[in-house]
Formats: sequence, structure tokens, C-alpha cells
Amino acid sequence: MASAMDNESTRRKPSIPKERWNKFKPESIELYWDRDLTLQVVANHMRTQHGFDAEQHMYKKRLDEWGIRKNYTAKQKLQLHACIQQQDGETDDILVNGKPLGSSVRFNGMVAD
Repeated sequence: MASAMDNESTRRKPSIPKERWNKFKPESIELYWDRDLTLQVVANHMRTQHGFDAEQHMYKKRLDEWGIRKNYTAKQKLQLHACIQQQDGETDDILVNGKPLGSSVRFNGMVAD
């Protein structure tokens, strides 16, 4: 006998095979990393354009596995802060994960620009 909790809205989506994820990996990374879109926008785009129906938490897991992250780790923040101090606040030549750091960076309330 099915309970009230056993309905379509509470069921988890089935897992998506790795091969299917790999098919959409380049576009997912382009949208999330290169175009700087949110996971919600990426998920909606992939669902409407390709029928690839994955939840945001699934994207988070895969992006982490692929080494893609938008936020800096604590170690990166310390390294960046030291590098910025050595360069008298100049950030033009600093790359993080292959992207320019930018002119204004915040480290827990500190602004380096």
C-alpha cells in the first residue's frame, strides 16, 4: 500500500549514467564557468534544450568531480592575498583557475583593489 509520501513530487529522480553526463559536460561547463550562469539557469537550459533533466545538487556533485568551482578555497584566498600584497594591490596579471582575478576581490571583509 502506497503512503501519502510516495507520490511523484517526493520521489528522487533516477541517477544519470556517467556516459550521459560526459555527453553534456562541455556545454555544462561552458554555461556555468565560462558564461558565469547559475546552476538553476544551467539546469533549466539543459532540460529545455536537450531533455537532460538533472537537479542542481547533481550538477554540484559533477562540477566538483570535474574540478570546476566558482568560489575560492581557503588556501586559494591566502595565496591570493599574499600575491596581491606582493604586487602592491595590482591584480591585472593574476589568474585563478585560468581566469583573470579582476580588479576588486573580497576576502572576508577585506577588499583588495
